[in-house]
Amino acid sequence: MAGASGRSVVLSGATSGIGMAAARALAADGARLTIVGRNETLLRELVAELGAATDWVVADLTSLDQTRRAAARIRERHDRLDVLINNAGGFFARRQESPEGLELSLALNHLSPFVLTHELLPLLRAAAEADGAFGARIVNVASSAHRSGVQWDNLASTRRYRMMRAYGQAKALMVMTTNELARRLEGTGVTANSVHPGVVRTGIARKSGNRLMGIGFDLVARWVLLSPERGASYVLHLATSEEMAGVSGTYWSKNRIEEPGGEAAGRAAQERAWRLSEELAGIPASG
Repeated sequence: MAGASGRSVVLSGATSGIGMAAARALAADGARLTIVGRNETLLRELVAELGAATDWVVADLTSLDQTRRAAARIRERHDRLDVLINNAGGFFARRQESPEGLELSLALNHLSPFVLTHELLPLLRAAAEADGAFGARIVNVASSAHRSGVQWDNLASTRRYRMMRAYGQAKALMVMTTNELARRLEGTGVTANSVHPGVVRTGIARKSGNRLMGIGFDLVARWVLLSPERGASYVLHLATSEEMAGVSGTYWSKNRIEEPGGEAAGRAAQERAWRLSEELAGIPASG
């Protein structure tokens, strides 16, 4: 991971699982790391472990308003950003809404990283201009669950809410808009890719509110699921490796490129997802 040393990196969802493993690896390699999360106590503890080169921003990323405020604080502290890793995510046993009235899985797993990326693009562009060889990189942590597709007429999951269905369609929108973003950034030196890091031993199932799922994950985790460190390695490969310079608009399953599932591979759906995401996030249409 030689590409991390001295790089400015923003990482969301760093206080557990893949995010924590990635944060530790990045800090050990000399990255200038900013971690974003909602639990101030856990953020402080992790920063104390990782050292003075690590900064932190408190934000509940289920809220687009707090996401925007977090981005504003990052812009105040940095004039460039080499890498943005949108890792925070989760699923929820029952239907809930964000402070803005958005279905919670959609808000956290797609619209929040969409907004954070939009708000930090000026810093990413500045980094790409300063270092054309490395460029600047956006890595969105997606999921193979995106293959379930999007219920375009039920994005708010008001009809027959299903936890994994809501999660899957949010990740489908993430994959689609990542590819559309890559097209929009062609020629700027900023790349955008998404990655499914495998099914990893994290706390995501226990935090979902579904007790049986949490117990099931715990039972199989030790023997079947990947370690957080292994999952993080696939994310960090996209974020920091020299061989990924200039690679953009791809979806990775662990360490290999795959075609996104179903309609997520189609340009028309990707453009539709982009327009819809701008509308839901309150971002002026960009054409």
